[in-house]
Amino acid sequence: MIESAARRLASELVDRRESINRELSRNGVRFGIYKNGEYHDRLFPYDPIPRIIESDEFDRMEAGLKQRVNALNAYLRDIYSDKQAIKDGIVPEEYVYTSAGYFPQVNGVTPPGGVFAHIAGEDLVQGQDGQWWVLEDNLRIPSGASYPVPAIRCSPAISNAESRPACSATYVCATIAIIHDCCANPWISSPPTA
Repeated sequence: MIESAARRLASELVDRRESINRELSRNGVRFGIYKNGEYHDRLFPYDPIPRIIESDEFDRMEAGLKQRVNALNAYLRDIYSDKQAIKDGIVPEEYVYTSAGYFPQVNGVTPPGGVFAHIAGEDLVQGQDGQWWVLEDNLRIPSGASYPVPAIRCSPAISNAESRPACSATYVCATIAIIHDCCANPWISSPPTA
């Protein structure tokens, strides 16, 4: 009986995943990768089974990611001001000045709050030994940050208050508030809420 129920649940989850992925595809929730110099459009896959991370492990990961993002902001602050990392030979100047992501127009500019990267998309993988690794840092446009929103919208069966990832709504609200603070748009009297 337990085996039968488990098979039924597994089948329902697979069916749900496939229907959600079809809906995401219809709504254009896709990303691109470059392979051998060619662009390939891919569906951003959705899996209705959440990855469970123990709270102690999550706390360590959160602290490490915060430290990493703070270090990246410190690096950007230095590159666009004193350039001490270049002067000390830590980073070769040609790496900075020839980078497509380096904007000399920003030299001497301090953004609101001194924060250069308000959004960081850290691509994480977990090794077979359980250790978490950062594959890359996405400070320009971390597209994956927006994917939970349409996934939650098109999966009402799993988006109730008990199972909805709290970070999605928090992320959206925080992003809107940051954009509001940075833009100081005179037509917006108060930050929108989600």
